[in-house]
Order: sequence, then structure tokens, then C-alpha cells
Amino acid sequence: MIEIAFEPHDTMGFVQKLVTAEQEVKLSGIYKQIAGRETELQDAFDLNELEEIAEYIQTYVKHRRQEQQ
Repeated sequence: MIEIAFEPHDTMGFVQKLVTAEQEVKLSGIYKQIAGRETELQDAFDLNELEEIAEYIQTYVKHRRQEQQ
């Protein structure tokens, strides 16, 4: 699980944390030997996942705006 702490109403701060979030991944086999360590940090979300999140938020906002009119 990835936990992202943010301040309310700090929209861009939240977005920045979302796009730069990392997760620790265990290395195996030859990758562990080459790196000389057990784990490494990787992006928590790839570009496709970030795009999906952005599309979801945009759809949500459009529907909410329609409800408010």
C-alpha cells in the first residue's frame, strides 16, 4: 500500500506527491547481484495509471458540475 500525506487545499502539492510517489520493490536473481542490494525504489504509478487517474478526476468533475447546474 502507498500512503500519501497531504495538506487540505494544497492541490498542486498533492498532485506533485502523486506523480512522484515511489514504492520499494524487492529485487531478485541477477538484478540483486548487479545492484548489490535487496530492494530499489520505483515509480508507484506508471504513465498509463496517472493518465487513468487524471481521466477519472476529469470525468468526476464534469458530472459534479452538471449536477450543480
